[in-house]
Amino acid sequence: NMSDNKQETDEKKCTIVKIGERVSLTEKDPTMKEMVVGLGWQFKGYEGEPLDLDVRVFLLDKNDLTREDDDFIFYNNLVGCNGAVEHTGDNRIGAGSGDDETIKFNLSVIPFDVVKILFVITIYKGDDKGQDFTGVNSAYLRIFNENSNREIMRVNVDDADLTGGTALKIAELERMGPKWEFHAIGEPVDGGLKELAEKYGIVVGEY
Repeated sequence: NMSDNKQETDEKKCTIVKIGERVSLTEKDPTMKEMVVGLGWQFKGYEGEPLDLDVRVFLLDKNDLTREDDDFIFYNNLVGCNGAVEHTGDNRIGAGSGDDETIKFNLSVIPFDVVKILFVITIYKGDDKGQDFTGVNSAYLRIFNENSNREIMRVNVDDADLTGGTALKIAELERMGPKWEFHAIGEPVDGGLKELAEKYGIVVGEY
């Protein structure tokens, strides 16, 4: 039956989540255990020193705080939750390509007191260099299932939303009982990484 096939194909398409929207990841892909999150960006062509962007992940408890320093995942702390979270740096893996950074999650073993996973892109030393997100043309975050190699959802942040700041809260995953819900944020943050990290209980030195 042709229509059944078409419906199945449509359901397998990636969901584009608009900024401000919440979508249940678990309902979109009930089989999701090994999750990979890929992030990427494009720069505007301009004179001056190129921007150096980094992805930071905050694993937060019910009080919106990290439980320990290892709940702050970035290039100097690549693994969290005893290996359940792993920042793979620049590995280009999974469906499609071109991700600048990827982070792998084993959702089934992330401790239950982690109720939120926040994804932030920061400009390294942006404040010192007078750089902010107006120098970025577009950014995205996408989630795919490592086992099926299927992209499940993505959020695109374009020029109109990149209005400044040296950090960008791009998206978060929130635990709702046994399910995970995806929330597209796309919000530049003034004060950058330092202020953001301290809000979540991490004191940053030269990060």
